Parts: sequence; structure tokens; C-alpha cells
Amino acid sequence: MYFYSKFQRAMKRIHLAGLLLIAFVCTFCGGPTSTVTYTVEDVEFVMEGPLFEGPNSAYLTHDIDFSSVTSDSLPVTADNIKGARLVSATLHADDSMTFDLWSSATLQLTADEADMEEIAVRNPVPEEASTITLKASEEAEVDDFFALSNFIFVVDGSLKEDWYDNFYFTGDFTFELEVRH
Repeated sequence: MYFYSKFQRAMKRIHLAGLLLIAFVCTFCGGPTSTVTYTVEDVEFVMEGPLFEGPNSAYLTHDIDFSSVTSDSLPVTADNIKGARLVSATLHADDSMTFDLWSSATLQLTADEADMEEIAVRNPVPEEASTITLKASEEAEVDDFFALSNFIFVVDGSLKEDWYDNFYFTGDFTFELEVRH
């Protein structure tokens, strides 16, 4: 009889754990999703001179605004984003400038509440290019950044030689967000 009651208590615990596991899976893993595009266009960067040969950085804080993003059924919020990834990143040199001084370019995201993540790179930078397209990292996880109210774009340009003025450029970035319904 003693072993039978212990067996019953163990089975109740296993049953309860199973129910909790099913509830967890249904809540966090299941449910329909849709993919939406989040675009950040024409953001202005400045690398403040003097700039020296080697890596130099420009950064910009971006406030996330989901109001321009539409989903099939629900508004997009930080709470219903299941996944996020960079789809494209393009940099445009200001006016008559080119990226001739640059040997490579890297795009990273960071925030006070998240570690820095490299999300795109271009190496080498083509000669006489006034626009460069960076290759998005397939492994980069940017979900955490979209759970925040803002994050910071960091563009690192590795210069071939010293430059004594500011270097102005803009960026266009497209993200793909997987949204839970």
C-alpha cells in the first residue's frame, strides 16, 4: 500500500509537469505567424574628422516605430514579434563623395540592454562606389533589439588612409519581422 500511494503521487506530479509543458509549448511556440517588413530609410551618419587609417565609427540611435508596419490581423508590437533579421543594408556617400577611402564596412546593432551584434559586412568596398550594399549575416539574431524602444546602428568603416574632414553618408536598412497573431 505504501508503494502504491508513492506511485500515485509520482504519477500526479508527472501529469502536472506534462500539462505545464503543453501549456508552455502552446503559448510560446505555436500559433500562426506572418512576415512583415520594417524599413529604416535615409538615416544620416557622420564620421567626425579627423579620421585615421584603420577602423572609424559612426553611430545613430533609432527609435522603433511600429506604426508604419501593418500585419494581416493585429498591430505589430514588441510583444508579438517572434523573430527578426536584416534583409538588406545600403550605404550612400554624401553628394559627390565616394567610398574610395574605405577598404571594408561593417554594420552592427547595440543597445543599453543588449550586446552588440554584427549584422552585415562588405569587404572589400568596390572602387569609386558612391553606394555600397552590405551582405546581411544569416546567423545574426536581432529579435532582442526589436523588444526594446530603441537601438543603435553602428557603422564601422576601415579607412585606407587618413582623412581630415567629416565623412557624411546615409543608410537604408530593411528588416523582416515574423509576427505572432
